[in-house]
Amino acid sequence: MPDLHMHTLVVRDHVVSCLDPDIIQHSKGHDAIQLDLDAEWDGLDVSIVMVGPDYKAVEVLYTGEPVTIPASVCEDTRWLPVGIVGYGDGGNVRVLTARADRLLKVVPSGPFEGGEPIPDPPDVLGQLLEARDEALEAAERAEQAAEHAESVKRGTQVSVTDGRPTIGGIEGDSAIDPVTGQFWEFVDDGTSASE
Repeated sequence: MPDLHMHTLVVRDHVVSCLDPDIIQHSKGHDAIQLDLDAEWDGLDVSIVMVGPDYKAVEVLYTGEPVTIPASVCEDTRWLPVGIVGYGDGGNVRVLTARADRLLKVVPSGPFEGGEPIPDPPDVLGQLLEARDEALEAAERAEQAAEHAESVKRGTQVSVTDGRPTIGGIEGDSAIDPVTGQFWEFVDDGTSASE
C-alpha cells in the first residue's frame, strides 16, 4: 500500500492551521489528516468533522492514528470546511476549534480513467456500531465457551481414603479404605458419602 499524503492540522488555542492544505479532487484513500493538538485536548475523545459538498457533516473518530479523508468530500473542487471536536466527562464537556471554512482546499485533478470508488471509512456512528458488534460477538463466544466448559464432565473416580471421606465429589464417585475394606459411594443428597 502506498504511503498516505499527510495533512497535519495544528491546533493551538482553538485555532486550526495547516501547512499542506491542497487535496487533489477525486483522490480516494490517499489523503489523510494527522492532528497536532495542544494540551487542552488531553484526555478528550476527539473527532474530525468535515463538511461534504452536500453540506452534510462527516465526523470521523480520531484515535491518534492518521484519519483517511473520506472520498465523498473530495469529489468537487471547493474549500473543505473542517473542525475538531473533543468530548470529555461523559459528554458534559465539549471542546471545539474556531470555524475553519477555508483551511483545506480540494483542487482540480488531472485526467484519469474512472473506476470503482473506494468505500469511505465508517463515520463515528458506524465506528461505534462496529465496536458494539465486535463486543457482542466476543460476549457470545465467551458464553458458548462457558456452556461448553459446563457441559464437559469428568468421569467418576475411585479414591483411596483413611476412614469415611470428608470431601464431596460427583454422583458415582467412590472411595475405599484399604485397611478396613470399607467402601463408600458419593450420592448427591447433601451428604458426602454413603455406605
